[in-house]
Amino acid sequence: MRASWTRDEVILGLDVLFSHGRRHLSMDSEAIIDLSNLLNRLPIIPIAKRNDTFRNTAGVSSQLSRFLWSLKYNEKHANIGRIFTIIYEEYKERPGELHEIAQAIRRNESVIRQVGFGASEEADGFPEGAILCHLHRHLEHQQGFQFKNRVAQCAICCVRVDHIYGSLPNVQFLEPHLLVPPTEISPDMTYVEEYFIMVCPNCHSILHQIRPWRNRKTYVNILQTL
Repeated sequence: MRASWTRDEVILGLDVLFSHGRRHLSMDSEAIIDLSNLLNRLPIIPIAKRNDTFRNTAGVSSQLSRFLWSLKYNEKHANIGRIFTIIYEEYKERPGELHEIAQAIRRNESVIRQVGFGASEEADGFPEGAILCHLHRHLEHQQGFQFKNRVAQCAICCVRVDHIYGSLPNVQFLEPHLLVPPTEISPDMTYVEEYFIMVCPNCHSILHQIRPWRNRKTYVNILQTL
């Protein structure tokens, strides 16, 4: 059974189309060959769910051509997933933002392959896709927890678990949130304390879904901007 295209893959595919004038690209074109190779290297779709023709150049070219057909005739092609239309509508007026996401995925490919990949329900609400969501979470856990003992309350809502439940020395309530936008993450980045804030799980979940991303300069006023 053919694996459906994921949000990450569609972002990469549409970025290629946008970068080439939204025109048909043959299976022999350099852009399609590069995209096909990238999709095969990325660990989004488990190996067990891939067939012998998984994201080959013919299939990738055909999928993007079907989407172009859908745009031309303003009608969804029968053999293309709805995810293409959803993401196109999100970014058709903001191709630059789509390109930033695609470039971030490409830039961090080696890192995500090294740390591994695990899909999660949280990724469904992460506009930049599952790969950057997973990488963001990995960096929070790998880098952010070294600062966990520096604060006692959520940086957003100011809740203190000890005021509610009393002293719980063995309970880790607050979570580190990485303020660096997903599109700015790079393999050679050095993470310092000012890149993180400690937040409660509820605020953390919201921070991962709202856009524009609240960075180091804007998170202080987040309650006024939500």
